[in-house]
Amino acid sequence: ALQKAKEDTDKVKTMCILGFEFGAKKDFTTASYYSKAALQLSEKINYLYGESRANQAIGLIYFMKEMPDSAINHFLVSLKIAERTNSIEDISRTSFWIASIYNSRIGNYAEALPYYYNALKWYETSGDSLQIANCLFQIGADNYWLENYDESFKNWHACLEISKKIKFQRGIIA
Repeated sequence: ALQKAKEDTDKVKTMCILGFEFGAKKDFTTASYYSKAALQLSEKINYLYGESRANQAIGLIYFMKEMPDSAINHFLVSLKIAERTNSIEDISRTSFWIASIYNSRIGNYAEALPYYYNALKWYETSGDSLQIANCLFQIGADNYWLENYDESFKNWHACLEISKKIKFQRGIIA
């Protein structure tokens, strides 16, 4: 049915969702098929939101396949599009993913920090307390590894205060 569906934004959204879903199940072949098809159709119909989301899906596939350089490339494309369209959700989410890759896959905490700070700024704009706490936790951790202990403590303390308010266990335990 999807192959016969009209080539429009709804088809792109559906293919992106399928790309994310199959990626979460570690069926990378099927996830790549839908994500790349979503990207091609988005480019064909000039649907920037679809291009951003498809690049996120492809980036996540590479992230899960332990291919950080390829993942970052797709997330950077997504971030540029999100900034052009001023999509707060995509800017914050993509910035967080880029930071996470620099942090967990590459171990470059200094490179991760600007992306965590960018994600934090946009999550604060949207008022997403859970993601604000997540960012503060990660900023604290990365500063700790960089031996910026005052900055680490400041961010962990802010994380703790927000976490208490929203009953976010990870932020309280940390």
